[in-house]
Amino acid sequence: MNEGDIELPDLLTDLQDRTQLTRKTITRILTESGRLNDFKRNPQQFIELTGEIINRQKRMALVDGIKYQRLGEDQFYAQELFSNEELTGYMKNLLDAEKSVYEQVVYDSEQSTTSPLNWK
Repeated sequence: MNEGDIELPDLLTDLQDRTQLTRKTITRILTESGRLNDFKRNPQQFIELTGEIINRQKRMALVDGIKYQRLGEDQFYAQELFSNEELTGYMKNLLDAEKSVYEQVVYDSEQSTTSPLNWK
């Protein structure tokens, strides 16, 4: 039996089942990694290790994008997911709110910012 006669496992299908990524994404990861030739040496180990690495990177990307914020005196936390950086676009246009479900409200006007009740 020659080395060329060995039937190799379906790499894309196995990794798709392990990672829940699309075949296109897996193909891109494998080709850009430069490690695809390692598959021929030990196909089963390559599939197992590659699946673990991809899933670890997915978990790390998810954890890096979560912000935990303490709410009040109790041990309750809010979770917010940001893709790259925390959103700060409206941070400059905020007014403290006294009778609202929100601590602050966003305003668009250039008029006085002392109280929304004084706006005309």
